[in-house]
Amino acid sequence: MPIVIKDACIYKHAPGGALVNANIFIKGNKIHRITDDQDEVKRFIDENPEVEIISGKNRIVLPGFVNAHTHSPMSVFRNYASDRSLHDWLFNMIIPKEQLLTEEDAYWTSLASQAEMIRSGTCAFADMYFHFESLVRAVRESGMRVNLSVMPLANKWVDGKRQTVSNAQEAISLYKKYNDDEMIKLYSELHSIYLYDIDMIHVNVEVAKELNTGIHIHLHETEKEVNDCLKEHNKRPIELLRENGVFTRPVIAAHCVVMNDDDIEILKEENINVCENISSNLKLVSGIPRIPEMLEKGVNVALGTDGCASNNNLNMFEEMHISAIVHKNQMKDPTVMPAHKLIEMATKNGYDAVGFKDRAGDVAEGMLADLMMVDISSLHCTPINEVAACIVYSMQASDVDTVIINGRTVMKNKELVTIDEELVKHKVRTVAKRLGL
Repeated sequence: MPIVIKDACIYKHAPGGALVNANIFIKGNKIHRITDDQDEVKRFIDENPEVEIISGKNRIVLPGFVNAHTHSPMSVFRNYASDRSLHDWLFNMIIPKEQLLTEEDAYWTSLASQAEMIRSGTCAFADMYFHFESLVRAVRESGMRVNLSVMPLANKWVDGKRQTVSNAQEAISLYKKYNDDEMIKLYSELHSIYLYDIDMIHVNVEVAKELNTGIHIHLHETEKEVNDCLKEHNKRPIELLRENGVFTRPVIAAHCVVMNDDDIEILKEENINVCENISSNLKLVSGIPRIPEMLEKGVNVALGTDGCASNNNLNMFEEMHISAIVHKNQMKDPTVMPAHKLIEMATKNGYDAVGFKDRAGDVAEGMLADLMMVDISSLHCTPINEVAACIVYSMQASDVDTVIINGRTVMKNKELVTIDEELVKHKVRTVAKRLGL
């Protein structure tokens, strides 16, 4: 159904942010026209009698956020096993419970995360988890855009010990089955160097090459990861991965916390897409990544929340806010990480990172219609003064009023259109109870 957003206040990427007053026409899955000509608006409505008309009054239209690294079924582990180190949290608490998740559990818990993301203005996300078909089912219901990871190798845990099972043919089959879906981009999951050895890395790279796709990986997340790699291979993880061909493919590298100058040079040289997960890193005391220096070098840096188990929410407004103030203090420089740069990271850079480069991330003609409308009538947004500062430092996820993904309205007037929120909450509570959380 065609859409007209009338009298829109449109956010444009620019230092400090910029607002343009105009009307937005959406046809199919793209932004067809942006115009201030009211006669043109009338003609478009007359020519499209089934057009959906949305008022832009007291709203700012923003490009949709991209959550460039998360684990959507982990919504069920929200507020569980807090206040532990990453390795204790992951291996002793989370992984044993994850083994109990069924395909149906993964569907409902992923759908819960997607509902939360839509409510906070996120239109696309990069997901790394098992029960692949359940995630596809959830995405098709929610209407979200996604980068999903197929798994050439699967880790099974038996009596607390990891067993690796070849999954390459299934991964290739899943890729071929869903590769033509316009809403799904498929990458290969190489979880980390602490779960995958050299032979397993080679299998992953070969599958990614065969499928002509990218790789999603956790990289340099902790001091332990880096130090263990140095002890075993006499190389830092990023050097090991480059030596073994990982960077011959497009890469989403989550975290990149423990980086030296040479590591950052490799990020730039190999065109690696970094995803900062500042809330998760702070909560697990993994450290603070050198994001301002990466940006200065020209590295594409996006934002993500990580999973609900280590954050504990999927709020990209919060990620922008925390990232800005943490790095200003880290660098002892209030001018670094200006607000408009955080918005670019959460939108344009995110789409570039997850495989939709130059197709979305801006409110512009010809772009995919992935948009949010944010209510600016609240006290905490009054007065706006500087629009980018308002978005990063004042706005809340609850201000998001309407979300359009791929030209389809998925939330309107703060009501989810594609997801039965009450049913989802009931199902997730049921799963949590069965898992003994």
